[in-house]
Amino acid sequence: GYVQEQVVGVFADSSARSTAISSPSEGMVSWLNDSNSLQAYDGSSWAAVGGGATLVGKTSAETVNNSTTLQDDDTLKFTGAADTNYAIMGVFRYQSIESADFKWAITAAGTSTVDLGVVYYNIAGSGTTTNAAWTFLPEDTGVSTLGFGATAPYVASFFMGTVLMDGSGGEVAVQWAQHAAVSSNTQMLPGAWIRYEEIS
Repeated sequence: GYVQEQVVGVFADSSARSTAISSPSEGMVSWLNDSNSLQAYDGSSWAAVGGGATLVGKTSAETVNNSTTLQDDDTLKFTGAADTNYAIMGVFRYQSIESADFKWAITAAGTSTVDLGVVYYNIAGSGTTTNAAWTFLPEDTGVSTLGFGATAPYVASFFMGTVLMDGSGGEVAVQWAQHAAVSSNTQMLPGAWIRYEEIS
């Protein structure tokens, strides 16, 4: 109706929006709490209002233990539009112990592809803010397995790349897990973020 089309609907995420608005009309506007983004429906898909980049960041730690299965991060994800290409970059802050190590990947729905061209990591030392040298990781995989010290240092990884969405679109998500299942906690820490922007 007229009123619904003139207001901004607020939803937890794109799934909640799809449930509430099964047949959106061109011009509808919505706010997504998970990605802190304002989006408008253009008649075929939801897109960021005003264009430009969207930043999604973690404000609290997320914990995994006893699991080597890559799982979606609760926060670091977004919904890509069909047949749309995105530039993506980000920094992950995480902590693990040597025996668990850490692995991560970026995945996209359906037959969409993710190409990471630059991946670096930095081991800062246990609980310190001292910056060590950034080390380059090969671009042939989106999964990094890092050699942590036994004191569970904080680590940062930086990446850049592109996401090429297929004809259906869907979720683009950061996934992560322990490389070896141990009972000690492995965490993605506050301050981790991803930034994405439509390029075509």
